[in-house]
Amino acid sequence: MMFVEQAAERLQLDIRNLTDMETKFLIAETYRDINRAVLQSLALNQDGENLKALGGAKVRFRTCNFLRFKALYNERDVREMLGVLVDCRKPEYEHDVYQVGWLPYCQYVLFWHIQAYRNKRLINMYRLPARDYSDIEFRVYVSAEIVENK
Repeated sequence: MMFVEQAAERLQLDIRNLTDMETKFLIAETYRDINRAVLQSLALNQDGENLKALGGAKVRFRTCNFLRFKALYNERDVREMLGVLVDCRKPEYEHDVYQVGWLPYCQYVLFWHIQAYRNKRLINMYRLPARDYSDIEFRVYVSAEIVENK
């Protein structure tokens, strides 16, 4: 409920009198706030901790089998990429491309090239997928736990 109230206040909506369009808008904004808090926790290596920003929930970082078995990434780099995405995200109300659970392939490849340039090291193109995998997946599990208010 905390995220809904914050989103409604930011959008200046009265949650007791919402039209259908305002309701959809509020839901999209609420999901965006939750996604942002989850991505932020992963970028800051806070997964596994009780997070006040998520009402005491814990976040777990998992990647899909394709990335894990092919060893196409360094987990530290993925976390850094998630942090960059949090800062650069722009609202897209029809389709939120930085939704928790997956990242577009183009972001993944672009990130590797940026990293190679930044670190002045050659990138091994054989370590990147040759074909366009449209939705390389970064699974994120969120589990809620009861938090005592003291």
